[in-house]
Amino acid sequence: MIRSREQGVALIQVLLLTTIMSVIAIQFTKTARIQVNTAKDFRDKIQAELMLKTAETAVLFELFQNDAYQIPGKNINGVAWQLGRSFNLNRTTSVEIMPLNSSLSLTTAPEMYVKTALLASGVEPENVQGTYNAIADWIDVNNFERRGGAEANAYAEVKPRNGPMQDLTELMAVKGMTASIYEKFNKMVTIYTTPSFNPSFASDELIKALFNEDIAEQLLEIKIQQGAINQDSWQRIAGGRFFEFIDFDPDIQHRVTIRTKVGDVSATETLYVRSQNQNYLSPMVILARY
Repeated sequence: MIRSREQGVALIQVLLLTTIMSVIAIQFTKTARIQVNTAKDFRDKIQAELMLKTAETAVLFELFQNDAYQIPGKNINGVAWQLGRSFNLNRTTSVEIMPLNSSLSLTTAPEMYVKTALLASGVEPENVQGTYNAIADWIDVNNFERRGGAEANAYAEVKPRNGPMQDLTELMAVKGMTASIYEKFNKMVTIYTTPSFNPSFASDELIKALFNEDIAEQLLEIKIQQGAINQDSWQRIAGGRFFEFIDFDPDIQHRVTIRTKVGDVSATETLYVRSQNQNYLSPMVILARY
């Protein structure tokens, strides 16, 4: 009886020890798997970052070599490059080169255009002039408040920059701006100074906002058929009607968006760049990087 009891205890101990060893083995396997996945993700992250840098170098080199109007359709290493829309640079990386004059410059665009964009973004008609003036007061270098605008005395904490905006998100602090208005308006404007507005690469929303229904429909139809609006198409649609600030010449400033994916890791980089004369010490200037 005693021997049988001892055998039972020994069996229980063996089973308990086996269970503990199994749990340890399972935990070790899980830990090893996590470490392997972590190492793989880290490797993929490094590779994705390297691919972003490689793509960035390629884009800057081409913008350095060519004027913007030479880019569309150009075959580079077997890839047809595009301007204003995304294209695949290789199997895992895509690039979009967007001229900044496809948006309205908050510093140089005509007041009428910016106010039209504010209306299309949800600002009430009776508040458009005040909101526009508040934006202008935020940017200008003086402390003279425009009618319905806002200088330092209109703000509790954040004060107007009294200079060019450094980031579009500053608009959220401007008097009269709301999250819903900003969500639409920020897609139509840029903080960078541009000499003109080029509707060829403008968003559908901005085209609909700036032009009457007839012109907007024709422009959007051309974008669908041809991918971009050229000078001849514009003259055929607009005829003799004059639209201030519109020009189809290529811009020297671009927003470059690069996206890549390696395994489960996705990486994106956005650059704002300006091409300068090749005799400059820095012919390519990176205005901002995100």
